[in-house]
Parts: sequence; C-alpha cells; structure tokens
Amino acid sequence: MTSKHKLKTFIQDIERIVSGKQVPSFQHDNIEPEYRDILTIARMLTDADYSDKAQEAANKLKAKSKSADQLEDEDLDLVAGGTNTNALEDEYDKERR
Repeated sequence: MTSKHKLKTFIQDIERIVSGKQVPSFQHDNIEPEYRDILTIARMLTDADYSDKAQEAANKLKAKSKSADQLEDEDLDLVAGGTNTNALEDEYDKERR
C-alpha cells in the first residue's frame, strides 16, 4: 500500500468516525496495532462530552485533586470527558484480540 493510499484511507476512516459511521478498517485482522490505536483515540475524542456541564465537572475535579491525595471512582470517570471508560476499554480489548 502506498503512502498516498494509506493517507487517503486514514482520512476516510476519520471522517467515518466523526460522522458516527462504522469504520471498515476495524473489521480487518491485518490492521496495524498503531493504526487501530489511533482510530480508537479518534473514536474516544468523538464520544467525549464537551458540554458546559462536563466542563464544570472537570473544574470541580481539578479543585478536588488539589485538595486531596486520592480521587473517588466517580470523579475519575469525569477525567475522560464524560465517556464510559470501562466500556471503551472493553471494546478496545475486544478489537485487539
């Protein structure tokens, strides 16, 4: 596969992720692990909650982290922008098998 073809495929995959469509590249076993990781990160960024409510929670979390040595599990969930990190990890592990 030429570099030009790889770039075109990458752009198409990112556009599919942003528009909420399935990415055919995830279905192939011969996909490079690094490429799969990049697409997984793109999906996580797309699924993140960027609302004002999430920003307030992030600010609250920052303030708490400065005053305490450890964070509660509920607070840690807010670190990932409101995404369900456990589900994303399960999906990531499933795709890597």
